[in-house]
Amino acid sequence: MAIKKHLLIVVLISTIILASCADTQVQRIVNTTPVPFKTYAFDTTSLVGASDVSAQLVEFDNDLRLALGEFMQAQGYRLSKDTKRADMILDYSVLITEEQSVSEQTSSGWEAQFDSNAIVGEAPLPINMTTKQLVLFVSLGPKGGPALWGGKATKNITRPEEQPERKRMVSNAVSELLNNLPPAP
Repeated sequence: MAIKKHLLIVVLISTIILASCADTQVQRIVNTTPVPFKTYAFDTTSLVGASDVSAQLVEFDNDLRLALGEFMQAQGYRLSKDTKRADMILDYSVLITEEQSVSEQTSSGWEAQFDSNAIVGEAPLPINMTTKQLVLFVSLGPKGGPALWGGKATKNITRPEEQPERKRMVSNAVSELLNNLPPAP
């Protein structure tokens, strides 16, 4: 699919350095050309009912699909069940990744074993931490054409998210990713 190919290009080009665990990092596809349309169709199959993926991924996938539908409806667009009859194709992906990070903790005598200039009683010890990241990809464009709206949103997940928090987080990301989408004509 051309939209998926363009989405992968956007993903490969995008490099986001997370500055804060609390912020959602968003990289948006910028479209300056007005393209009027009224209908859209999902080109992504929902993960609900899939047995080979984690429950957390299914929950985020379902939340993203619902948030996209609500956003599009609020903008005045109609969902078409048939991708061949829809004016635009809406594609999305959800990933949950784990990122290793290292921080320091002090311990007496540790560094003194290896460095004669080390301050006694204050030596850093590395601590490995794993952080989960939620990565959302959204693309909206004509079938077989480039994505005109969408992008990538990344957020650190520090604990299992409750449903209201997940919904708020995903809805905010969708609003950020599609904030330049004009209302339906």
